[in-house]
Amino acid sequence: MLSFVPRKFTRRTYVFVFFIVTVLFSTLFLSFYPEKEYKIGIIVSSTKNNHATIELIKFFVKKRIDEFNKKGGINGRPVKEVYMDDFEDSSLTIRHVEKILRDEYLVGILGCWNSTRAKEIVDLIGTSGVPFIGDFSINTFFSNYGNIYSMDKGVSDELAIFDKFLNDRAIRNVAFIGRLGDLYTIKYYNYIKDSLASDRGIAYEKWLLKSEEIDESALENIISDVEKSRTDIIFLSLGARNGILIESLHKNNIRIPVYSILGTIGKLLSSVGYEFDFDWYDTAVEGIPNVESQRLEELIARYRSDISSIDSSRYLAGYGGRYADGVGMILDAAKSAASQEIRGIREHVIESLRSYISSRRFYKGWSRYWAFTENRTSSEDILLVWKPANYDGFILYPEQYARKAGGYVRKPVIYLNVDMIRITGVNNSEKSFSAEFYLNIKSEDPGIDKSYIEFTNAYRGKDSNEPLINIRAIDEDTGINDNSKGKLQSNYLYKVSGKFDFYPDLRLYPFDEQKFSISFQPRNAAHDFLIQPPKEELRDTDFSTDEWVVNTHYVGMDQDIIRSTKGYVSEEMITPFYKFNYTWVMERSKVDYFIKTVIPLLTILTITYLSVYIRKKNFEATVTIQVTALLASIALYFSVYKPTTDYATLSDEIFLFTYFSITLMMAMSIFKSIRYVEDFSRLMFVANLLQRYAFPAFVLSMVAYVFSVKYFSV
Repeated sequence: MLSFVPRKFTRRTYVFVFFIVTVLFSTLFLSFYPEKEYKIGIIVSSTKNNHATIELIKFFVKKRIDEFNKKGGINGRPVKEVYMDDFEDSSLTIRHVEKILRDEYLVGILGCWNSTRAKEIVDLIGTSGVPFIGDFSINTFFSNYGNIYSMDKGVSDELAIFDKFLNDRAIRNVAFIGRLGDLYTIKYYNYIKDSLASDRGIAYEKWLLKSEEIDESALENIISDVEKSRTDIIFLSLGARNGILIESLHKNNIRIPVYSILGTIGKLLSSVGYEFDFDWYDTAVEGIPNVESQRLEELIARYRSDISSIDSSRYLAGYGGRYADGVGMILDAAKSAASQEIRGIREHVIESLRSYISSRRFYKGWSRYWAFTENRTSSEDILLVWKPANYDGFILYPEQYARKAGGYVRKPVIYLNVDMIRITGVNNSEKSFSAEFYLNIKSEDPGIDKSYIEFTNAYRGKDSNEPLINIRAIDEDTGINDNSKGKLQSNYLYKVSGKFDFYPDLRLYPFDEQKFSISFQPRNAAHDFLIQPPKEELRDTDFSTDEWVVNTHYVGMDQDIIRSTKGYVSEEMITPFYKFNYTWVMERSKVDYFIKTVIPLLTILTITYLSVYIRKKNFEATVTIQVTALLASIALYFSVYKPTTDYATLSDEIFLFTYFSITLMMAMSIFKSIRYVEDFSRLMFVANLLQRYAFPAFVLSMVAYVFSVKYFSV
């Protein structure tokens, strides 16, 4: 019996049907049994005013997770973010959390920036054992759950600093206007009520619902009652509506100081203006006014082109970085878990978060260093800010306190300014520059002078290892009453000249930008301090530079993490140590490079190009010109200045391109002289095409490359 052999058409049909069945089966299998993805839930609250905040959170979190997945994810499996937008509706927050807690691959949850809504979900998450890093202040209602932490400063720590403020101001009677039902506001209200002595108290209080309108009649009654109460200070906790009362106080010529509890001073000042003649206080949300986080600056610079389309400030970018850091804390811990079971992974994440308590360890995030207090809230310093009457900005309040040994110690504030005179002698190979500037130091603490400050990037002599800096006192004037609170006990003016280190990145030389910094920190950890620079408009950027142009300027802050041990060698202890810098971002002047390098190279390339139009019988002249052009470009490379680096600079790439281009022209000239090529018209056509059209196109492409690297690189 003959075996059945299908015809060619039938074989193709069978193969095609088999392929279709395989694809359908694979699709159905993946739909019923998808690849396991670990999840991380992120709670956000969209409003009509915070679109940029949400966009930046999503952008930075995605970047963080994409980077994590490229490195293998968790046990070789990817991680996916799941956003839970509650639109400021507590019932929606609860539904989102209940749903995601049923996901067997959920690694952790992040977010929820309102204490009132957070209270509704802490029991759900706390009993589940899922790691949760929240973004709310009230820590008391999650104290029984070891799996819950917060990226925000704890209200217990805030109130400890707030108590120092009440005592410093010797406040007796207060007015309190707050949002009804807001737990954060109620916490402050109860603390104020309990803290004031029997002969002091809340002289006037008013509670308003979040949705309650404040019409003209209600506003007049509030202002009238506040004025009659003869209060020492007004505490406002209405969020964005604080601005309505601030404007009304100014309009009615009431000069009672104001303290914002719910609602930040920075956002309100941008809407209500600065011209009112009473002091205004707040707890800092954005760190030290007019000081940028060094790590945040680097993060923004890395993704500047990606986030340029989002209408945002550094603060909002920092908020996105904050959520990326929260995701990073959870994922980095999950990756190092020994167990592959989700329960074991979650337990390892919680154990890792516990190690960040009390400065035993710090998490090095994209936007800042992270650690937690014993209350499992952020360990960052709680700073009081102050808008003096009629001052168009806000600054650090002169009384600041830092957490130390379970308590709080006073930390001086130095109102410091660097007025640059000149930056000269930039040496790329030595990585140094010379600077001359005036240094003004002011403080309400006595005896705060140059002895408190150490210049951390001072260049040191090779023999003595001493800083090559000269500091000369110009003026000393203490006891000047130039603020509304009290007298400045320290006021010194110095002229400083010296040599400083810098760390150039010369990959784009000579089209590069470099950062020139004057960096300093407390000379002694026992004499720690904070600095307050003047606002940016008052900082001079018009000074003398050699072959450099100032682009931008900022005052930055970073931390040194100092490792030590408690007792003899019993336990590791990590101490953060602030350091500050005045930084000028300057662009190298390119006139000298164009005259000495670019124009000669263009001339050499032009002559090389024109040589191909010499008649064929003068072949020797053509090649001689091209060889001379190559040798001239090599000689030019060794005659012009070039920094010493371990990598190729953009200038090196320009010269390498020139060598290659001229060599290509020489090769084509020699190729055309071969008898076989002369008799083959198509080969001659290709050679002429390369020399006459491809060569100039190649030169133009190099010019385009230089511009793209300069203006579009990150």
